[in-house]
Amino acid sequence: MQNYSDNLLFIMIASVSFIYLLMLLRNAGQTPNPVAHI
Repeated sequence: MQNYSDNLLFIMIASVSFIYLLMLLRNAGQTPNPVAHI
């Protein structure tokens, strides 16, 4: 059960940082990106 909880925490942190990186790239580029429709 501990391993499952660790995996869930890692997936949550990875997805949050990935979305944050997408937001930074969109703010820096200011170009319409058809991929980043969240």
